Amino acid sequence: MFRSMFAKIVFYCLKKSLKTWLRIIKKDPSGEIEETVIELVEEGKTGSSNKIDEDERAILHNVLELRDTQVNAIKIARAEIVALPDTANFSHILDLMIEKNMTQLIIYKGEIDHILGYVTCEDVFACYKDKNCTFEVSHFLKPIEFIAPSLPILDCLLNMREKGQKMAIVVDEYGAVDGLVTFTDLIEEIIGDIQQQESVNPPGQIVINDDQVVVVDGYTRIDDLNEALGTEFHGDEDVLTIAGMICNVTGRLPARGEVISYKEGTEFVILDATPRKIKKIAIRGLKIKAS
Repeated sequence: MFRSMFAKIVFYCLKKSLKTWLRIIKKDPSGEIEETVIELVEEGKTGSSNKIDEDERAILHNVLELRDTQVNAIKIARAEIVALPDTANFSHILDLMIEKNMTQLIIYKGEIDHILGYVTCEDVFACYKDKNCTFEVSHFLKPIEFIAPSLPILDCLLNMREKGQKMAIVVDEYGAVDGLVTFTDLIEEIIGDIQQQESVNPPGQIVINDDQVVVVDGYTRIDDLNEALGTEFHGDEDVLTIAGMICNVTGRLPARGEVISYKEGTEFVILDATPRKIKKIAIRGLKIKAS
């Protein structure tokens, strides 16, 4: 169900409103159109007769929020890039794609700063099925674009959409690889809130282990956690999730494996995280009140 919903939203974004709204808002130096869109979004919240669809409102809100955001803010860091040299054989490439559940794999020559392009899982698996296929990396390479870290996210999204690019490499002023952005990541920045509405706090999301360690999804709402556990976590008016609260406490996005001390002996252990979000958290040292 979720995959179907995700596909419908992506199709809607790309084929209908997103491309148009990106262009309109980007070409609005006076801010008049932006103000009108903000009013539209707010009308959707207050139940006006002119209200727009809830999904449309979330998309427009995210577009406005990202208007001045640069790709440097959402890039996958250089150290996190999964890539192979052009000398890698077919088995190595296939095994890594399966292990990492990847749809594209970057190929470089000699070292990561000399990226040649990328191969796709579609091409790799097609060759695997074809008994007459002789796999040579150079024959399956697709070109990849190099972009500056200061490139606005919306510009990057439009460029990749128009060129049919799956990913782009972020390079610094000296031409060295600084990170990676993918088309999927950019789309998630636009429709992230919609996905979260579908996935936040499904039944069983808050798990209490025998040792009283609580495991939660990063997007679990603070209010829901407090209600379920009798805790008194709190963020501010703009922070509603436990992941957002942790980022406020640390002043940054913690990495996987980090342990963050909180109040009265409570600790947050980051079980799973990407360079852009906290996915799974273990909470230790809680004094859970019986319900």
